[in-house]
Amino acid sequence: KQWYQRRVAITAGGFDKDTFNPKVFFQMHDVDGNGEWDPYELEAIFEKEVEELFEGLDDIDEEEKAEEVARMREHVIKHIDKNGDGFVQRDEFIEYTKSPDFDAEDPWESVINSSLDEAEFAKFEKDLNPE
Repeated sequence: KQWYQRRVAITAGGFDKDTFNPKVFFQMHDVDGNGEWDPYELEAIFEKEVEELFEGLDDIDEEEKAEEVARMREHVIKHIDKNGDGFVQRDEFIEYTKSPDFDAEDPWESVINSSLDEAEFAKFEKDLNPE
């Protein structure tokens, strides 16, 4: 997983909507070059976002950060993964970049400010720790 993190650290850092190329962005984060983002590749993309969310907080809980990355991953899979295989294929991502949702001011607002009921939280915990 560390090589994913190093790769994303090199390529991440925001983008300019006028010069953003979804094909290039996808390829930069498709570390193994198989044409789809697996859960590790998705999480690597979001780790920097989560670091920035928690920046400056006194009591940082690593487990909470991991949960936030998992929520972001699940959000992306729910909205982009059209064939339901748990991966984001290149074509799915490119199609998503053409949708109005892609241009939302803060795409994580609903994820960050969402709350889970007890059943949803229990399912989330089970999915996070399937043991």
